[in-house]
Amino acid sequence: MTATGYGRNPNPWHLCTITKVEEVKCILRLLPVWLCTILSSLAFTQMIGLFIKQGAAMDTKISNFQIPPASMTSFDIISTTAFILLYNKLIIPLYVKLIKREPKTPSELQRIGIGLSIAILAMLIAGMVEQHILKYASENGQETSSLSILWQTPQYMLLGVAEAFLFVAQMEIFSSQIPDGLKSLGIPVHVINSNR
Repeated sequence: MTATGYGRNPNPWHLCTITKVEEVKCILRLLPVWLCTILSSLAFTQMIGLFIKQGAAMDTKISNFQIPPASMTSFDIISTTAFILLYNKLIIPLYVKLIKREPKTPSELQRIGIGLSIAILAMLIAGMVEQHILKYASENGQETSSLSILWQTPQYMLLGVAEAFLFVAQMEIFSSQIPDGLKSLGIPVHVINSNR
C-alpha cells in the first residue's frame, strides 16, 4: 500500500480537479485589478467625509437659499447617471463622426485607468478648492470662507464620471472573467469595493 492510500479516501488537499485549478487561476488573474481599484475607493470615500466638511467651511447661501453641504453629492449621482447614458448614445457616435471611422473603444482595463486618472484630477481640484477656502478664511479672519459652495461642483462631477468609467468597467471584467461557478463571488467583491 502506498502513501496515497488505495482503499482509503484520498486527501482532498493533494488532489484537485482541473476545474478548481482553473477557477483559482482566474481569481488570481483578477486580483491585481481588484487591488488597483481599491485605491480608487479612497477618492470616493473623501466625497463622503472631506468634501462635506469642506462644503461646511464654505459659503452655503445662494441668494436666499441655504444649500446643505451633504446635498452636493447629488452632482456626483447626476454626472454618473448622465455619463453612463450618454457614453454609448452620444459620445461614441460623435467620436465616430469626428474621426470618420469606427473607433476601437477602450478596453475594460483602459477604462479603469481613465477612471483612476479622472479621480486623481478630481482630488487635485479638491485640493485647489481647499487652498482657496483657507486663503479666503484667513483674509476674513473667520473659520468659514466666503467662497461659494458651488466651487465644489467640478470635483463632484469629475468623481461621478470617474465612477462611470471605473465601476462599469470593473463590473464587466468581473462578470466576464470569473467562471460560472464563482459568479456569486465576483459580483459581491465588486459591490464591496464600490461601496463607500
